[in-house]
Amino acid sequence: MAETSITEKEMAEAIDIFLNFDPTPAYDIAERIRGKPIYIVGMGSSLLMPGGFAKYLAADLIPEQRIEVVFPSCLDAHRIPKDAYVFLNSNSGNTPEVIDLGELLRINDIPFFGITAQEGSHLAEISNENSPYPSTNKNSYILRGGFEQATPATKSVVEQTLFFHALICKLSYREFTLGKNGRETAIVAEKMIHNLSMDIDEEDIVLRLMQAETIYWIDHNTGVAEELALKTQEITGIRGVYYPGTQILHGPAEGFGINNRIIVVGAKNYLLSDINELYEQAGEANAGAYALESSADMGINIEAVTTPGSEVYAQLTAGWNLLRKMVNKNPYRDIDKPNIIGKSRT
Repeated sequence: MAETSITEKEMAEAIDIFLNFDPTPAYDIAERIRGKPIYIVGMGSSLLMPGGFAKYLAADLIPEQRIEVVFPSCLDAHRIPKDAYVFLNSNSGNTPEVIDLGELLRINDIPFFGITAQEGSHLAEISNENSPYPSTNKNSYILRGGFEQATPATKSVVEQTLFFHALICKLSYREFTLGKNGRETAIVAEKMIHNLSMDIDEEDIVLRLMQAETIYWIDHNTGVAEELALKTQEITGIRGVYYPGTQILHGPAEGFGINNRIIVVGAKNYLLSDINELYEQAGEANAGAYALESSADMGINIEAVTTPGSEVYAQLTAGWNLLRKMVNKNPYRDIDKPNIIGKSRT
């Protein structure tokens, strides 16, 4: 039996992080920033799902509060309102683009908060130096799961997403039902565990996806499909592309080919006519269309199970499971060590 990779161990550790997450630090910071424009900034996995899901939730729960999710290289510090609050995310705490922005924020007297896995990192230091609470560590959050050893970020994505989930709930005076005392924690965790370990048809799904040149991921801007498109590239080396909503039907479908695959996350949230059109266009191009959930009206379902309101967590582990099964059948690919990317960039 093959030895479990570091990445797979950290995927499993994400469940413990989910079960034991303490939302108190997110609650504390929420009391200081209610009503302020919020900017969530980071690179790669430190931004896509944590920021994407936060903005998705906020659009429903606090539409009156401005929430921006942006890469640091696309943000001009001089254009950030003086009353804004910026969250800087970096697992390593040394991501160059994030650190450079942090220094500019200090110069412009714009408050910011650091989220990192390394307590002694540059991000933690400049965040705490910028703290309104001198000699305390109240201006940064150190991921309880610690710094990941594998290059692809997994457990940190869950913890960062939980942090912002708790933050948005607190800002909107809504109950955060997850974390160590959450009434839905065990229910969602059970679905996450199921999806991470479930069988997936090798002949019709795993092997066919391994033959793809491009795998398209689509959802309604919840952050999870965009994160899984990135993980597709980091873990399997296959090109992963994200499109929100039905944008894939407005031009990109022209590029479908026999070596392309489409995976719909949250297919039940789409109109049946949209799903039918997607499946029809994929079929005409001899591509393949899949749904990352059970009971979806598509040709082939990856039987993931989810909990309403917290779907993204179980969808994420289902995607991890699929990608690890793909890479474990590729003798030329190391799941822990992609060829180019490094931890200092996230």
